[in-house]
Amino acid sequence: MQVRHYSLLDSTNDEARRLLALGELAPGSTTLIVADTQTAGRGTRGRSWCSPTGGLYMTVVHRAPDAHCLAGTGQGEKIENYWLNRLHSPASVALTLAAGIASQHVLNDVIELSTGQRPLRLKPINDVMIPVPRAASGNSEWGGELLKLAGILVETQLLPTGQLSAVMTGIGVNLSHAPAGLP
Repeated sequence: MQVRHYSLLDSTNDEARRLLALGELAPGSTTLIVADTQTAGRGTRGRSWCSPTGGLYMTVVHRAPDAHCLAGTGQGEKIENYWLNRLHSPASVALTLAAGIASQHVLNDVIELSTGQRPLRLKPINDVMIPVPRAASGNSEWGGELLKLAGILVETQLLPTGQLSAVMTGIGVNLSHAPAGLP
């Protein structure tokens, strides 16, 4: 996997689209794009995603294999059909949910190291939520109000033929702007 790190980007998903347009991401490759800060991060339905320095902002780009490179091997049609049949818009919902569940588990693992608890919840399909601790009352249990800790945005890029070219999974995690009492 190739990793590209930037101190400042408008959006890691937008950078993925630029790299794809420039032909810099090879067919069949996976690339991780990471930014320290985003100036135009976004979530679903075009909502803005506040991305100040101190968070984790990344996009994983999976390029579809080039079926033409596999001509004569008997694998080209199989791989092309796999991507076509499974990764159009309805499947991007499944990918978003899978990325949300994975993010929830990884972030819970990190929180468990310092608190011994796994408080995060997934608000389907793309928000990882953390309850506010009831520390003010002297109770160490996690409270009822939920705050968004992370969000996921899955986008696809299609070829002019309608075939899938790439899947971009953007994940943003708020790490530096947490209310008091959160780990």
